This record gives sequence, structure tokens and C-alpha cells, in this order.
Amino acid sequence: MLSGIARAIMIAFYPNPTNIDNDHIWYDQIYSIKDSLNIYCTIAFSYKFCVAIFRDKNSKRTLSSEYEDPKEYFKGTLNIIKGIAEDCLRDWYSSNNEINIPKVTTAFWGYRNTIFSVDTYEDIMQNGGKIIKNLILPYEETLEILKKKYNMTDDQINLLQEIYLRKMQRPNDIIILTEKERNMIDSSNNIEGMVRSKFSFRKIGVNWA
Repeated sequence: MLSGIARAIMIAFYPNPTNIDNDHIWYDQIYSIKDSLNIYCTIAFSYKFCVAIFRDKNSKRTLSSEYEDPKEYFKGTLNIIKGIAEDCLRDWYSSNNEINIPKVTTAFWGYRNTIFSVDTYEDIMQNGGKIIKNLILPYEETLEILKKKYNMTDDQINLLQEIYLRKMQRPNDIIILTEKERNMIDSSNNIEGMVRSKFSFRKIGVNWA
């Protein structure tokens, strides 16, 4: 959520907002990420569970017969996990325009604060998991990474923290930005960026009005 809010703020200030447009995307309870190293991740949330699937085009698994069927990553799990995984995979394939879609190279599922996988932590990191490494760091470390990544000013960092705090206090509610917050984001010289910013905020339950 912290990364999603940072992206929604900063996309309004980029001369070419499409450069970060697909950085972090929320669709209902599904969160997707991709980076410049050809690593993709989709994480689906449901109740107290989550399922994450990854594909790293540079992984050796893309050329091996290991886990040819992505459902093999979820053998022996609860039916609810398998169901979430199917939703995750369905979103994965329906949103991908490639003719030959690289197979899933690693995956995990979680319940509350515990993560499970057929892979070791090292295997997950080596086959795509590193894309979320910065997202599971302590709050202050993540904040510093976002500051450097987007070249955020102190005012923008303060704005990020204020919106994040309000969202975390009422995670299931729609948060409305104040006039002061809107003015800090409003960039009349970048109409495309503003449209994408409002859209990005709306996807994480934060509205302009």
C-alpha cells in the first residue's frame, strides 16, 4: 500500500508517466508488479489468505520441465488456497498479451503472518521473488527506498505518510483527499500524469472527491 500511494503521487510529476504506469497496479484484491528486468508478480488477497505467483524470464526454470503446470506449486494446500491461486492465474493470463507466456517460475501462499511454499526462500528470490524484496522490508527502510526511487521531496514524503496512515486506520473505507493534499499533487502542466494519478489512487481506495 505504501508503494502504491507513492506511485500514485509521483506519477503526476513525471514528464512521461507511462514510464512508471505499470510499476504497481491494483485491481480489486489483486496486486501486480513488473520491473525492467523482466520479472512479473501477481498477488491475490482474500480474507486472511494471500497467493503470490512470479515469472522471471531470466530464470532457468523457464526452459526446464520443473513445475510445468503452475498448479504444482499448490499441491496439498487447502481448497481455498487453490481457489485463490486459480483466480490469480486467471488474472495473470487474461491481462497478458504475449503469444507465448513464460510459465510461473515460483510461488508462495500465506495465512495471516506465515508464508508457505514448495520452494526455499533462496529459490523464491532466485526465480522472481526479489521483485517484492523491498516491499517486505520494515516501514522506514521501504520509505527510504521509495524516496530515492522517485526522487521525492520532503513534502512529498510527508504527504505519502499522511495518506498511508489514514488508509491503514481505515483499510476498508474509501479515503477522500483533502484540498491541501490535492493541491500538493495537482500538476496542471501534466494532464496525462494527473489522469493516471487519479486512476491509481482510485484503485487503492483513495478518491480525489
